[in-house]
Amino acid sequence: MEELKVEGLVINKEEINENDRIITIFEENRGKIKVLIKGIRKSKNREIYASDILVLGDYILKKKGEYFYNTSLQLKNPFFSIKSNFFKLELSLYILIVIDKITFENIESKKLYKLVINTLNAIQEEKSKNKVLIILSYFFYKILCYEGLKISTGSGLFFNMKEGSIQEKKSEEGILLFDYQKEYLKRLISIDIKGLYELELDNNKIISVISILENFLNYNLFLELNIKKHLGEEK
Repeated sequence: MEELKVEGLVINKEEINENDRIITIFEENRGKIKVLIKGIRKSKNREIYASDILVLGDYILKKKGEYFYNTSLQLKNPFFSIKSNFFKLELSLYILIVIDKITFENIESKKLYKLVINTLNAIQEEKSKNKVLIILSYFFYKILCYEGLKISTGSGLFFNMKEGSIQEKKSEEGILLFDYQKEYLKRLISIDIKGLYELELDNNKIISVISILENFLNYNLFLELNIKKHLGEEK
């Protein structure tokens, strides 16, 4: 029987009957791992916490048939400060949705795993909603990089969703940028985090830039991510 010892982040869960749960653990060496937790409602509190979404833990897993089963766990970070703040929680759950959609089982994801953990830790420590959104925009930009999708700036104001380039003429895949969006993308590409803070954009403007990055990812990976809908800004 195969046994694994992993540090992982629970990114999804599914109740399959009154007592059992399937969780998806994201970890650096195997990407996503499906784990069947038997009798979860009868478990101790620490086991319930460690099998909930948005928790980091150490797990010992054994595989039998289709699923891995949890035989031991140690809760490392339940991200309580994120879960006690609705704004942070919604954005963090959105991050988990993104990860769940772009990753696969049995695919090494060391860089992506480190990015996700660092991003959640940064969100947990940050008090400003504005800076939390800037952290999210950086996370999304790095996701694009890891997926091989590059953004290049030019002299125009039309962003081509297919090519990821800013052009002078509008194409079929192009959208018109505001000046602040172009400047934000320029500084984001340069990894100028301090420069992003200096732009002093309001939350809605930062979300609009994240939406551009999101749509670029959607177009090329055939996804349907929508941060505005997730935050309740669209019906």
